[in-house]
Amino acid sequence: MRRAGKRIFDNIVWCLPIFLLAFLTACNPGASNSSGVSDGEAPGGALSGDMLPADTAPYADSTSAPATGKTEWVYVPERIEIRDERADYDAMRLIGDTVCYISMNGEGEDSPREICRYALTDRELTGIPIDWQDDGQAREISCYAFDSDCNVCLIANVYSADYSQFRRFLYKFDREGNNIFFKDITEQLGRGTSIGGMSVDGQGRIYVFNPEEGIWLYTADGSYHGTVSYGSSKEVQIRGTVEGEDEKYYICIRTEGNEAHCALAEVDFEKKQLAESRTDLPVVDGVCADPSGQYDLLLYDHTAAYGYNLSAQKKEELFVWQDSDVSGYDVQYFSAMEDGRYFCAVEDWLYDDRSVVLFTRTGAEEAPQRREMVLAGLDEGMSDRVGLAVRFNRGNSQYRIAVKSYSSLTELYNAILAREPIDIVDLSGVNIKNLCRQEVFEDLSPYLEESVNLSREDFVDGILEAYTFDGVLVGIPESFRLRTVVGDRNMLGDAPGLTLEGLLAMAGNNPGVMPFDGITREEMMRYLMMFNEAASYYSGQKEVEDVTDIIQNRIQIYVNENR
Repeated sequence: MRRAGKRIFDNIVWCLPIFLLAFLTACNPGASNSSGVSDGEAPGGALSGDMLPADTAPYADSTSAPATGKTEWVYVPERIEIRDERADYDAMRLIGDTVCYISMNGEGEDSPREICRYALTDRELTGIPIDWQDDGQAREISCYAFDSDCNVCLIANVYSADYSQFRRFLYKFDREGNNIFFKDITEQLGRGTSIGGMSVDGQGRIYVFNPEEGIWLYTADGSYHGTVSYGSSKEVQIRGTVEGEDEKYYICIRTEGNEAHCALAEVDFEKKQLAESRTDLPVVDGVCADPSGQYDLLLYDHTAAYGYNLSAQKKEELFVWQDSDVSGYDVQYFSAMEDGRYFCAVEDWLYDDRSVVLFTRTGAEEAPQRREMVLAGLDEGMSDRVGLAVRFNRGNSQYRIAVKSYSSLTELYNAILAREPIDIVDLSGVNIKNLCRQEVFEDLSPYLEESVNLSREDFVDGILEAYTFDGVLVGIPESFRLRTVVGDRNMLGDAPGLTLEGLLAMAGNNPGVMPFDGITREEMMRYLMMFNEAASYYSGQKEVEDVTDIIQNRIQIYVNENR
């Protein structure tokens, strides 16, 4: 992905540039005046933080609103960045008020993996080297899990010096890094066995999950106890484990192909079987226990966190991630704290956004008040839009962006033309020309001219022109992508372009060769349509009007030497 600022692009051959990701565009479902700013609206900027006026709203908690429609309670986030570049947010666990993890591999040999504890009370990080009782062999940690005393059990792949021999060991270390035991488990979990995670129950017993076959059981001293079958021929994902007050141990299972429900199953360690199963849980990303006892389980998905009562088979929304400035797509782990707060670990590698977040229930009148704007787009690409909105919201004390998703272009168009409260539109997949005819877009030129953060000179040549229709600048891109089609010159020849007829002829002259790897006929047609429409912006061809023009127009793949 390229930022929209000026760059020199080298070595781009046989390429087709197309636009992707969320382009924040001020949208006003009404006529504009000659200045480009609608009557009653104040100038703003799509990316600079000067937003259009909207209703003022605090961090929202949709389930706490009384009959009057006003929000009574909200969950205010506190973001904490653990100052450890090797922190493993994906496998973090909260034990009491301590965040536990094993550090990831460092770049140098002098960066051994450590057992790490981060105290939320005093914000102190402790790292303790793992005592492998080194014998010169190479070790690779496959997975690990902490118990209630911050001891850690882990499985390590152990290789000989020349990597010709392989063994698997089950280790247990105390909170100070001292080795309690290690057991060779190669006989049960050899090189060909995949491991999908592990956990430890309140009695110290160890559960190792295999996606295809079942659960391997080990006693608290590391002795092999047996296996438990899932009773399914399809791949199984473990979405979380919970230990009940009756000391029974439960796992949440998502079976491949089941889009409607997850299952909650009790693991009977002694009998080595799934003793009882409920198949009516909602589809979730994870489950955990509720220390308050108000709910049987706490659940979370990409949208929100919930409390769940098994007897009523009902979930109640606790809070929406976006309302607390968190992208639910980036939540790696969620848990409840004993003091009533909630905890999550967030990791977004694309934008190097990694932190832990604490959520505190607060009266709505005490929460920060910000003006809200609505960003609308299709269901596809929802995670990108949420990520953009969350990053904006965290850095702005005056405004917040709420993301609304639509299942189809027709539904989105109807919402815009019906003047639903939409302030910003994601242009991905949108027929901009048709909407321009309806005069729904605000001209962003005045906003850009008045912005103290951006100017036209900050963008790559031609980018803003691609978003200008009939003199109206409808979008200011944060970034763009170049999709590149690479071909063999011996097959394509020396021509700077390739027509659709030429592509079909080339395919006919080379039977058995796929022009594009791993793509269906339907996907090929869609990409050809997308590429041709994008190429028309850059190659100066006439603008296509409909699908017929797109298919009939020549597909221009060209060498771009200057961008």
